[in-house]
Amino acid sequence: MLLLPVAVAACGETTPPPAKPAGGSPGKPLPAEAWRAFADDLEQRAAGEFSGAVLVAKDGQPLLQQGYGMADRQRRIANTPKTRFPIASIGRMFTAVAVAQLVQQGKLAFTDTIGNHLSGFPPQVADTVRGQR
Repeated sequence: MLLLPVAVAACGETTPPPAKPAGGSPGKPLPAEAWRAFADDLEQRAAGEFSGAVLVAKDGQPLLQQGYGMADRQRRIANTPKTRFPIASIGRMFTAVAVAQLVQQGKLAFTDTIGNHLSGFPPQVADTVRGQR
């Protein structure tokens, strides 16, 4: 649930994100009708305010799994729960922060080769590939 406001904001959202579904109590899943109302709100926002896919699960069981809006407006292709979003470059930032934190903790160095930490690579890879550009 925490990612939804971020996704909405990233899509240029100017109105508040949909309210969290009402009902339920801490540690207990919300009733199905609460998720239906939440999904209905997202469906209305898909008319121009929100475009994406939502998956809410509890104990491995999907409570809400739905695509909203268009994946490709020009070709009129709708988002589905299986739509792939081009977010690969965002992962670089998280990886860079994680590596920097490990360096700060003394668990690795920017100059380490991949062979210092992972086994199974041939020597020409293990002894030469480094985590720096």
